[in-house]
Amino acid sequence: MAKAPESCLTKAGYPQITRSEAVTGGCINAACRLTLADGQTLFLKPNPQAPADMFAAEAPGLAALTERMAIRIQNVLHANKHFILMEDLGAGARKRGYWRTLGAGLSNLHRQSAQLFGCSGDNYCGATPQANTPDSDGYQFYAQKRSQSLS
Repeated sequence: MAKAPESCLTKAGYPQITRSEAVTGGCINAACRLTLADGQTLFLKPNPQAPADMFAAEAPGLAALTERMAIRIQNVLHANKHFILMEDLGAGARKRGYWRTLGAGLSNLHRQSAQLFGCSGDNYCGATPQANTPDSDGYQFYAQKRSQSLS
C-alpha cells in the first residue's frame, strides 16, 4: 500500500502504532482503531480497491460539515487513494440523551441555509459517485444529482 498510515504518522511526528483493532459498522471500507505508543487513538478507513479520488473527496466534505458546527465531526489527518486517517472519537457506551442530542444536531445542520445546493467538488455516497455541481434550485438538484443518478 503506497503511503501507508505508518509512514504518514511518522512523517507528521506521531508515535509508533502499537495496536490495531477492527471497528464494525461500515459496509464499503474496512475500519480500525489505531493505538499509538503514547496511548492516543486514531481512526483508519483503508480500501486499496477504492476509486482513486474517493478518500480525497471525503476529506473536504467532512471539513464542510465541521464548519457548520452542528454535530461533532472527526478531523481528517491524512487522505490518499488507499485510506483516510482521522481523529478517533472513541468507542464507549452512548451517554444518556445521545439520540436527542444527535437529532437536535442534525436538525440544526439541515436548518442552515445557503444560496446554492451542492458542494465545491464531486464525491461519493458509499462507493457510488455523487455529482455536486451547485444549483440554485434544490428540487432540481435533488432530482438530477441524487434520485435520477441512482436509477
